[in-house]
Amino acid sequence: MLKKGTFTISIDTELAWGKRSIGGLPIVLKNADKIPGLVRDMLTIFDRYGLHATWAVVGHLMLENAAAKSKYPAGTFKCAGSVECDDPAQQRFWYGHGLLKDILACPTSQEVGCHSFYHTNAGSAGLTTGQYADELKLCQEVALREFGIHLDSFVFPRNRVAHLDALQEAGFRYYRSHHDRSWYSGLPQSIKGYGRNMDALLALPPSVWPPVESNGLISSSGSMFLAINPRFGYSHRLRAKKILRGLDRAARTGKDFHLWFHEFDPLIDREGYLAVLEEVGAHYQDLKRRNLLESRCMRDTSCL
Repeated sequence: MLKKGTFTISIDTELAWGKRSIGGLPIVLKNADKIPGLVRDMLTIFDRYGLHATWAVVGHLMLENAAAKSKYPAGTFKCAGSVECDDPAQQRFWYGHGLLKDILACPTSQEVGCHSFYHTNAGSAGLTTGQYADELKLCQEVALREFGIHLDSFVFPRNRVAHLDALQEAGFRYYRSHHDRSWYSGLPQSIKGYGRNMDALLALPPSVWPPVESNGLISSSGSMFLAINPRFGYSHRLRAKKILRGLDRAARTGKDFHLWFHEFDPLIDREGYLAVLEEVGAHYQDLKRRNLLESRCMRDTSCL
C-alpha cells in the first residue's frame, strides 16, 4: 500500500534582516507595521485548515528589544552599536519577539525553526564551520532563554547550503535543501527566465521529493516558492493552481510537497496571497479527509 503523501510549509521569517544587502529593504521598512497582522492572518488560515508550518526565524528576532540584551554577557552580539541593534526608532524592523509569541500561541501547532542569527549566508567567503556553529549555538541559547524551546529545523539564508557539520554541532536535525530540478534548469542562462515564466503561466505541477537522511541530518527539498507578481504572470490564481497540482502529486506518489515563502511576501498582494492560502487549505483538507495527505512541520520529517 502506498504511504500517505505529506505537505510541508516553511516560512523564512526575517523582517528586515534578509533585505539589507539586496535592495529590497525599502518595502519591508515601509510596511513593517503591517507584518504582525499579516502573520496573524496567516496563522488564522493555518488553524482553520489544520496546517502546520515551520517558521524559520532569524535568531535576532527572538529578542524583545535592545534592552533585552543586558541579560547576556557583554560581547555576545556582534551588531552592538549598530542601527539594527540600538536605534530605538528602528527596533521594530530588527526585533520580532511578538511575532514568535503569536506563532507559538497558534492552536494548530507551529514549529519555530532557525534562519541563522543575523541572516548570515553560509556560503560567504572566509566563513568557517566553527564560526557558523557559534552563531547557530547563539540561536539555541536565545531560543531557550527567551521562549524555553529547542530549535530542531534550519533553513539556510539565500538557500546556500554549506557547513552542515555546524548544524549538527549546534543541535539541529532537519534542514531545507534546495535543488533546481525544474525542466528549464538546463536552459542557457539567457533564456532561463523565459522558461520560468512559461512554467508559471502553464501552472505546471511542481516537483515532489522524499526526505533524505545523510550523516545524521534529514533534508526536505523545497518544491515551490510562492511568488505572486501579476506583472510577470505570477497571478494568485495561477499560483494556487500550481500548488494544488503539487498537493495532488504528493498525494498520488506518497512523497513530500514543500512550499516555502517569506513572512513579508504577501505585502505585494495581500488579498491575493491570503486567497491562495485559503484555497490551498481547503484542498489540503479534502485530501486529508480521503487519507491521502498529511500536513507536517520540518521537525516531523521521517524517512521511513
